[in-house]
Amino acid sequence: MPSFLSYSFFLKKSYDEAVKNYKRSFRDALKQGRKYEHKLEILEGADKKLIKDIYKIYVAQMRRLNSFVFPISFLEKLIKLPSSLIFILKYNKKIIAYSLCFQYEDNLYASLGGGNPQMFKIRPSNKLYDELIKYACDNKLNLHLGIGERGAGFSLFKEKAGALNYKCKRYPNDEKILAFLSHFLKFKLTGSILFAVSRLFPNKILYANMPFT
Repeated sequence: MPSFLSYSFFLKKSYDEAVKNYKRSFRDALKQGRKYEHKLEILEGADKKLIKDIYKIYVAQMRRLNSFVFPISFLEKLIKLPSSLIFILKYNKKIIAYSLCFQYEDNLYASLGGGNPQMFKIRPSNKLYDELIKYACDNKLNLHLGIGERGAGFSLFKEKAGALNYKCKRYPNDEKILAFLSHFLKFKLTGSILFAVSRLFPNKILYANMPFT
């Protein structure tokens, strides 16, 4: 039986091989995005202004998804970790996409990230994933894209970029309950509750979502 959650990643390969696995819709979006040239920055740290700019995009994303919104201190702690890397995409000097990653041995783990919803016509998410894949390929790394709900838009997006999706065997403990609760994400009240819980108990929420395989 397929798992409610899946784990997405790319095995190390050449960039040319990776591009061959892009689905047509992903290729078309990249082609459309090339009309707007972007600049890539890969940083090992960030000042307060950059963190605030990233956090604004993060909050907009989570609000749109009606999900948890962790405090800005959460981003600050992630960025300070020794193995962290920040991928920043800019257009006209404005951030259009970001990804907080961790590089360890021959693996690159993508954590928080995504495109600025206000810049959709530039296709920031497609550009971001293409840059992550290129970096991983150039540095002979496996690229881990983390968990996602099976069949949901974001998981399908990762598949269109050529990712392999594997089911999570030991997390969650009760898929039926999680699948049932996921239906309530469309209600604004649910988002308000999750926002309050993530602000009051950020560490507990994070640790509850970490133990998966």
